[in-house]
Amino acid sequence: MNDFIPKQIELYLNKKVEKEWLVQNREKYFQTVVVVPVIKELDNIPKLLSSLSKNETSAIKSTLILFVVNNSDENEKEVIEENILTIEFLRKLKSEPNQYGLNIDFVDAASENKYLPAKYAGVGLARKIGMDQALYYFDYSKKGNAIVCLDADCEVDSNYLTEIQKYYDDNNHTAVIKYEHKLDNEAIINYEIFLRYYVLGLKLAKSPYAYHSIGSCITVSPIAYAKIGGMNKKKAGEDFYFLEKAAKLEDIKSINTTTVYPSSRKSWRVPFGTGQRITRYHKKVRDEYVLYNADSFWVLKEFLNVYRNERTNDPNEILRTVKTISKDLYEFLINNQFESALNKIIENAATVEQLNHQKKLWFDAFKTLKLIHYLRDNEYPEEPMFTTLNRIFDLFGITDFDKYLFHDVPPVKKQIEYLNLLRKLT
Repeated sequence: MNDFIPKQIELYLNKKVEKEWLVQNREKYFQTVVVVPVIKELDNIPKLLSSLSKNETSAIKSTLILFVVNNSDENEKEVIEENILTIEFLRKLKSEPNQYGLNIDFVDAASENKYLPAKYAGVGLARKIGMDQALYYFDYSKKGNAIVCLDADCEVDSNYLTEIQKYYDDNNHTAVIKYEHKLDNEAIINYEIFLRYYVLGLKLAKSPYAYHSIGSCITVSPIAYAKIGGMNKKKAGEDFYFLEKAAKLEDIKSINTTTVYPSSRKSWRVPFGTGQRITRYHKKVRDEYVLYNADSFWVLKEFLNVYRNERTNDPNEILRTVKTISKDLYEFLINNQFESALNKIIENAATVEQLNHQKKLWFDAFKTLKLIHYLRDNEYPEEPMFTTLNRIFDLFGITDFDKYLFHDVPPVKKQIEYLNLLRKLT
């Protein structure tokens, strides 16, 4: 470990780091550490490494690819056995110059006495272990250090490492890298439209939480990681809650000059997210070609305008105005003790800046999502996907897009046109 460690990081290492899984024999420092959770990914790792190897040599030399191979007692025998083979594969790549020209290391959370505890075993804890270990690999006397999240079933652009390093040469803000799923089936087209539409709705409302919560696209500086309190241990949704915490400290930025290509496969690993949605699509248990009603984002926009207006902080006056916007918005705020929460914020805020910050903290990404769900379940039910997209494009003043105006689901080619426009807008 180097002599100079920022106080915030030293405190984190002493109190919050996952010390049961330590990488031994750390021999050098890196500017960038890419953390990759691994469970039953032996076939995918070479594809990931191949795409990383196409990056510029100078960026590769200053980057470590850190895998976290993990098992739990609940894994099936074949999963456990494949993870042990993965450890052997990575050990060979680490111990000798490898064909990829990459710096590779791994955390062994797959051997029998090193399993993740069943209560927490999952992508959140695996990411946390790797991101915690990344903190030991930086020379803190130099700027530009970055922890990067990636998944073993992803591929990346040939300028991926270079663009991340360029960003952190000039920034310390947590950022999300541009992503595009591989469009090899209709299910993933449907799901990416859903993801991007939600972010576009938040952009329409001018929400501070209008960013993509994609685990394999998160980047964070070591000092920001420590301030956030590290990655959480959630088995799913770890990316959503991590970025929510980050957004409460600083604005989330976007790195749009390079791209991550996540997999579109089904998955047994998590109860929600990409894999679960792909599986659900193929099971046909519900209509997947629906989206949140566009009016719900208009309601959110109107509420944020009133809520953030510095001319009045009287909760009763805000509630009276809110009631004219939407009765269900009013009910949602009452159910969430809005009046007492705002009074407490006002009481404890010494400056306008503190007041505005505390307001942002109270109406966070999770409350935003809960409001959209509440409106969906009451006043504003879901609408057909492409009808809703036409409406929100109108709200953004987009007039040069050839809309699909029929009531059925458009051909795949047309669906991709909608998705490509969403990719430009978000």
